[in-house]
Amino acid sequence: MALYRCAACGSPNVVMDTQAGGVEYNYLKGAVGTVVLGAGGAAAGVGSKEQKVFKCPDCGLTLSYPMEQESKLMIDLGVADANARDNLKLLGISVPWSYFTSKYKNIEEGTADQIIKARAEQEKQQENWLADNQERLISECDQRTKELTQKVKKRMNLLTAELLIDEKEFASIELAQSKWEEAAAPTQAQRESFICEDLQKLDKECAEQEAQLTSKMKKKTLALTEDFDHLKSQQKELEEKIAHLGLFKINEKKTTKNQLEEILARLEKNGAERESVNIEFNTLHDNLAADKGLMIKQLRAGAAKRFPLFESPVERHERFNRIRSREKLVDTINSQSSTPISLSVVNAILFAIEEHGGNLQSGLTGGINMPDLLTQVIGGDFTFQRVIAIFRALVEAGLIVRSDMNGKPCWNLPQ
Repeated sequence: MALYRCAACGSPNVVMDTQAGGVEYNYLKGAVGTVVLGAGGAAAGVGSKEQKVFKCPDCGLTLSYPMEQESKLMIDLGVADANARDNLKLLGISVPWSYFTSKYKNIEEGTADQIIKARAEQEKQQENWLADNQERLISECDQRTKELTQKVKKRMNLLTAELLIDEKEFASIELAQSKWEEAAAPTQAQRESFICEDLQKLDKECAEQEAQLTSKMKKKTLALTEDFDHLKSQQKELEEKIAHLGLFKINEKKTTKNQLEEILARLEKNGAERESVNIEFNTLHDNLAADKGLMIKQLRAGAAKRFPLFESPVERHERFNRIRSREKLVDTINSQSSTPISLSVVNAILFAIEEHGGNLQSGLTGGINMPDLLTQVIGGDFTFQRVIAIFRALVEAGLIVRSDMNGKPCWNLPQ
């Protein structure tokens, strides 16, 4: 960036120069001239005065000052960074980029303008592509929405009956669970056999990592312990020495006390390092255990997919209880939100995300027409604005999770 900008037009091409700027009087020269030449010699003190000026080749003005530093810094930042243009502050007050461009006509184009042009071109290309493919995309969206709507309707129709059946069967759930476990035993055995070798390999690898970690930490701890014992021995010797020094050995006492203070400081540092080693060991140990648990979970998930089982009575009852608990959560959401939500709407959205397999996007291009889906499943009038407000409330309640996919928002169920 240039050192100066023109205070009139903002140009960075301003050049600093000097020119005559009036008359100044040098009293020393005038006094010497008076002594040598008399009263007329006082004129020797008269001289021309030079001043800095700033000439702008773009607007043609010559000024005695450049643009003030605060405005220059804001303009330099706006020229270089497209994102910064939205957050410019002058003397603590937010100032739009248009303020500078309207006031200063010769601000140059920079990296920010190139980025903005590239973004505009990309958006234009995307708009053109969408316009060319809009009919096909809408048709595909309608088909996806129709298929998902049928699945959600089926789940919603079954839900009431399933809840009633679950309530009736709960009295004999222990017997039902026992029968299920007896019937599932062969499949469970197949699962365990399928992952047995992988589990043994995983146990071996984790045991080796644990042993390496323990050995490494023991070496660190041993070195610090030996240093600690040595320092404590030195501390004891110096304390005994101070106790036996005579009254008049002032300098030697002072030196010994300084040595003792140094030993105490090293002891404090040693203690902090030992504590740090313990924390590091515990953290790494916990991470190893967590990684092992995750890998075991993944192995069992793979085995369950290969050797599937019907949902157990206990698992089914727990799932229905989670569904029942949504009613209180919906009451809480409605007490805090201006957008009323019914339990049926919540269930329909959660079923839609589940049946979609996650990463649900609401839109006519590449997504699901959620207003149309909810209108057909629940009834009533759902707009995109209302659906977005509902999704936002469900995210805040922790029922769904928002993320981004291909630059667009999508929703998943919590892990």
